[in-house]
Amino acid sequence: MRRDQTKNTLPPFTVWTLSTGLLCLALLLTGCQSGPQAQAPPPVPVEVLTLKPQTIPQETEYLAKIDSRQSVFLTPQVEGQLVKVWVQPGQGVKRNQPLFLIDPEVPQAQLASRMAAAAVYEAQIHEAKEALAKALAQQNITQAQVDFQNTQHARYQALYEVESASQQQVQQITTALTQAEAEQSSSQHQIAEKRHALAASQKKYTQAQAEIREQQAVLKHYTVRAPFDGTIDNIPVKVGDTVTPQTQLSGITVNQNLEIVANIPAEHAPQLQVGGKLNLMDNQDKPLGQASIYFVSPNVNLTSQTLTVRARLDEALSRQVLSDQLVRVRIIWGEAPGLAIPTAAVFNLGGQDFIYLAKPQSDANPKALQAQQVPVTLGDIVGNYYTVLKGVQAGDVLITSGIQKLKNGAAIQVVPSPKPHD
Repeated sequence: MRRDQTKNTLPPFTVWTLSTGLLCLALLLTGCQSGPQAQAPPPVPVEVLTLKPQTIPQETEYLAKIDSRQSVFLTPQVEGQLVKVWVQPGQGVKRNQPLFLIDPEVPQAQLASRMAAAAVYEAQIHEAKEALAKALAQQNITQAQVDFQNTQHARYQALYEVESASQQQVQQITTALTQAEAEQSSSQHQIAEKRHALAASQKKYTQAQAEIREQQAVLKHYTVRAPFDGTIDNIPVKVGDTVTPQTQLSGITVNQNLEIVANIPAEHAPQLQVGGKLNLMDNQDKPLGQASIYFVSPNVNLTSQTLTVRARLDEALSRQVLSDQLVRVRIIWGEAPGLAIPTAAVFNLGGQDFIYLAKPQSDANPKALQAQQVPVTLGDIVGNYYTVLKGVQAGDVLITSGIQKLKNGAAIQVVPSPKPHD
C-alpha cells in the first residue's frame, strides 16, 4: 500500500507546472475563439491623372543676369576731401547734374593766381601798344624830316654847282640830313624794341590764358557730375572723407533698355542663333515675356566651357527687372511628342525617382485599386511638370496626391480632383 502510494505520487512543483500550462492553453484557446478578427486598413483617398501623349517643348532653364547698357561706377579724377554730397541713393538725376564736390580751395587759388598774372600781361600789352603807337608817330616825323633834308640837300647841291650857294651852306644841309637820318634810324630801332616788347607780352598773355583754361578744366574735376540721365546707386562715402581716383563714390544706372546675359554650355553652340528667343520667367514659374538674342560669343570660355549670349529686353520687360538682378531664363530648342507628369507626383528613394500608378488589386475585382510603385527616368522640368523618358506609357493612371501616405500595394480610393488637369 505504501509502495503503491509512492509510485503514483508526483512532486508538488510538477503538478503546479502542468496545471498552470493547461490553464494558459485554455485561456489562449478561449481568447482566439471569442476575440474580434483583425481588419485591413481603409483605402487611401487619392487623385489620379490618366497620362496622354502631348507636344512637349524641348527647353532648358539657365540662371542669367540683367545688364544695363548704360551703367558706370562714379570715381573722382582728383584727390581731396569730400565737402558736399548733393544726391541720395535711388535718386533720379539728369545728365551733367552736380553730384559730389571735392574741396576746390587749392585749385581755385591757383586759378586766381593765373588770372591775376594774365591781367598783368594784358596791361603790359596795352602799355606796349601805346608805346609802339608813339614810336610809329615819331617815325613818321623823322621820315618827314629826312625827306625834307634830302630835298634841301639836292637843291643846295644844285645851287652850289652853279655857284649860287656856298660850300658852307652845302655842308650845313649835309649835316642836317645826316642828323635826320640818325634820328630816323633811332626811331626804327625803338619801333623794333616796342614791337618785341609787345610780342613778348602777348606771348605771356596767351600762355596765361592757356594756363587759365587748363586750371579751369582741373577745377571742373572737383565737381563730379552725372554722365547721363539715370538712377544713383549706393553711396559708400560721406562728407569729410578723403577720396582718390581709386575711390568709388557711387554708381549710376539707366534701368531702361536692359538686356539678359546668360552663359550657355558649349554643346548647345550649333543651336544658338542671333534672333533666337529667351523666355524670362517670374517667381511663379510663369513667362514674363521673350527677349531676342542679338549676340552669341564666337569663342568658348576656356574655364567654364560656356558661350556668352546677350538678348535685349523691350521697354515693358525692362520695367519689371533691375540691372544686376539674377533671373531665370529658358531657351526653347524645339518641340517633340512625349509624356509629362506633375512634379508633386514624384518622390525619391536612394537616388532613384519613383511614382505611384493606380492598378487593380486583382483581375477578379478590377474596381478595387492599389498603389504600384514604379521607377522612372525623368527629363527636363517644363513648368510644374517633368518630362518622362522611361517608366510609364500613355494610358497609365498616375496617382497625383496623397503619395506620402502610400506604400507599394496599399489600397486606394480615387476621389475627384478639385481642379481638372488642362
